Amino acid sequence: MKTSQPLISVIIPALNEENNLSDCLNSLTNQITNIPYEIVLVDNNSEDNTFKIAKSFAVRAVLEKVRGRSYARQRGAIMATGKYLAFTEADCEVPHDWIQTIYDYYQINPNIIGFAGCYTFKNSTPLMKKLVPLSMAITSFLYKLIYGNHTFRGTNFTVQKKILLQAGGFNHEAVPFDDVELGLRAGKLGPIKYNPKIKVLTSDRRIKNRFFTFCLEFIRAYSKIFIFNQKGYDLLYKNIRN
Repeated sequence: MKTSQPLISVIIPALNEENNLSDCLNSLTNQITNIPYEIVLVDNNSEDNTFKIAKSFAVRAVLEKVRGRSYARQRGAIMATGKYLAFTEADCEVPHDWIQTIYDYYQINPNIIGFAGCYTFKNSTPLMKKLVPLSMAITSFLYKLIYGNHTFRGTNFTVQKKILLQAGGFNHEAVPFDDVELGLRAGKLGPIKYNPKIKVLTSDRRIKNRFFTFCLEFIRAYSKIFIFNQKGYDLLYKNIRN
């Protein structure tokens, strides 16, 4: 891993992720690239061995005591030194060319402020593996139709650090859609792309054996934040770990 004057900073919020973190960090520390990058693992005051596991890798492990994914993401963004901030999550695994692909996409599209990729499940049923990319394509189309721009997805997105700071960072009252809400604000500063070919693998733990419950939670939280302008909540981040 290259760490001298990183161009890209990878930020990973983590809460009690001892069962998933090694796979995530292995995928990130074994990138095939000459692009200098760093990995910033933000331990969100875990009660397990998350921080200890992070310290065993060549990453910057920092602590954010205030619980909440948006707080962890914001701490990582502040601590990061790269020009481009790349976000993923502790139950994700990225392809070996993820860093290089991110950098190349910025070079091909020099006018963009950031972009979001896609994700697929590394487990789950064949049906769900097909439904997820389809649902992301539909929601991305709707965001672009309604807002005139694309937005971000926490499992796989990147934004220029100067843009994130200019937009005001993550809104802690917009969880679990602090990523989407940031994209809507940042999108006023320039174009955001959606590239479904840039994929990561993630766990299906958020929907496994609770798909309809997940959908109801999604609709309720989205309505509170984007329709009724109320404070959101992030039950999945707190309760679902495996």
